[in-house]
Amino acid sequence: MIDTVSSIKENKFLVKAQGPNSLGLNRQYMGTDDLVAFRKNLKLQPADWRYRTRPVNYTLNSQYYRTKSFEEINWSESIVIFGCSMVFGIGLDDSETIDAAFYRQTGIPAINMGSPGTSMMFSLYNSAILHKNYPTPKAVIQLWTGLDRCTYFTSGDIVNYGSWNVEDPYNRAWTQDRSHSMTNALMCQMISKQLWKDKTKYYEASSFGATADALECDMLTLTDQGRDLAHPGHCSAENIAELIATKLKL
Repeated sequence: MIDTVSSIKENKFLVKAQGPNSLGLNRQYMGTDDLVAFRKNLKLQPADWRYRTRPVNYTLNSQYYRTKSFEEINWSESIVIFGCSMVFGIGLDDSETIDAAFYRQTGIPAINMGSPGTSMMFSLYNSAILHKNYPTPKAVIQLWTGLDRCTYFTSGDIVNYGSWNVEDPYNRAWTQDRSHSMTNALMCQMISKQLWKDKTKYYEASSFGATADALECDMLTLTDQGRDLAHPGHCSAENIAELIATKLKL
């Protein structure tokens, strides 16, 4: 059981409990990139499909983030990327994620703080925890997710709401008036910018059209798919990493 209240009091990043298909910290499948989907995709994809013979490995730290132990990170010499499954890299090997591509391109470590299925508020809260408890990084990047997503904190887990559970009463209440989700999105953006203003380099973008429009931030172009055929692929990750480096002038 994960006690979010205690975690925040102990200055820890938010932790989403992992499902039964993703036990352990080193694994070959996660989320929509599961064995059933992989076997199905093998039958549908051409003979030269990238993942027909190429394995996908997910290496996580003890808090289920796709980066090394937080105690081992040199935060002041790294950039930090917040986001959802796109940043986390569902469907991509450890070597194919945005942070891995950024390091290859620039030689600067990038810390992957993506968490699958999470909301803008989840990224904002983790950004605030970083701001309060860790050295200031070289840059902070918010790759904002869908503005209609929301997060609910229980005594034993963090529940993510989005297109996969639209009929849940909490989700229906959150999205029944678009002004509510829009206001939350704009406030998340405003607070995030204020946190890092005059403190370090900052960049934000989104691969969700409605979010990019609402926040008037860059819209990310996605050109391919990962192994699950539902999330951005390795070429998209390379392009996003290059864009981040260009915008930050790194």
